[in-house]
Amino acid sequence: MGVRVSSIVRPDWEFIEMVCHELYADVEELSTRITAQIRAELAGNYAMIEESDTLDHVRQEVGALLAGLIERRPPSPAEADHGRIAGLRRAEQGIHVDTLVGAYHIGYRMTWEELRQRMMAHGRRRENQLLPLMSLFWTWLRTVTSAAADGYSRAMALREESGTALARTLISGLSGGVPNSSAVVQAARGLGFDPDGSFQVICSSALDWPDERMARLRQGIDRRSLQAIALVHGSLLVVVVQDCRPEHLLPLLAERPVAGVGLRRPGLTGAAESLTDSEQARTLAEIRSGVVFFEHDWAMVTLVAQLPRLRPLVTPGTDVSGTHLTEAVAAFLDSRFSIAGAGEALHLHPNTVRYRLARWQKVTGWDVYTLDGMLRSALTMVADKR
Repeated sequence: MGVRVSSIVRPDWEFIEMVCHELYADVEELSTRITAQIRAELAGNYAMIEESDTLDHVRQEVGALLAGLIERRPPSPAEADHGRIAGLRRAEQGIHVDTLVGAYHIGYRMTWEELRQRMMAHGRRRENQLLPLMSLFWTWLRTVTSAAADGYSRAMALREESGTALARTLISGLSGGVPNSSAVVQAARGLGFDPDGSFQVICSSALDWPDERMARLRQGIDRRSLQAIALVHGSLLVVVVQDCRPEHLLPLLAERPVAGVGLRRPGLTGAAESLTDSEQARTLAEIRSGVVFFEHDWAMVTLVAQLPRLRPLVTPGTDVSGTHLTEAVAAFLDSRFSIAGAGEALHLHPNTVRYRLARWQKVTGWDVYTLDGMLRSALTMVADKR
């Protein structure tokens, strides 16, 4: 079935150019309205950008679009590059790419509506002259938004590359014993840290942290506006935080993270010490399959770090690993030295727990009611799991 001739809109290019010229003459007023609408609809995002900055960009984009419609051409390479520069600039200003594209859509929507209104002012039937413009108009929108998104992506890639290099300098300096070198101080500042502020370090195993997972971790940090950086350093995933609680970040590592958390300490020297804390705490965390805070378990963490030297002191003369005696001692320690708590955990009568603890002392020579006996007993539980 053929197309009816009456349904075909014959473009009146003289009329279209006249209307575009009319609007071009009022580009300042239209750009001001578009800017106000962008800042109203995207208030939470564009509030950080000067209004004059937004207006200058809108004025240039709308002017280029109208010139292109008058000349019946798509965007030139230079006009597309302007979009790339805009995308790069917005990325540096912290605007999300979806917000950036949304601003373009607001501007094009309002420009299209203004064209429609001006054509209708010359008679309602004149509105159909929008149809010859439709394909060209959306070519402009598609080209400039793609260019802006490309510029944004390039900026984010450069930012990620630069951030990774700074993070590597910072963590290498902390682990290498030069936390206050000029390079490390500058790296900390470049990452947004206050070198004189307090730092806390989290360490976990670097296994199963491909680039995609690291990218998600960093995105999660950004979304929550946490002052933190994450980097795979040797066999460790190292996360350095400032001015935020580790509990806000740990869920980003895993549903049930296994990690060591260092003590919050002042300055970059403190950050280096917190890194040592967290590395040592991670060893105990791996044994316990959970999170270990150096602040709460510093004694056991410190002893576990010295286990190779202390092993002769925590090796009983008789092999008791995996026996009902070790179960009783472990339950007693886990229940904060409560006989009743240990009995409840093991489903045993308290007298049975007392008997087993007495047997433990007779077999090993370690009295769990004394500090020495308690530490030796606790450490041998760890040694059995390594």
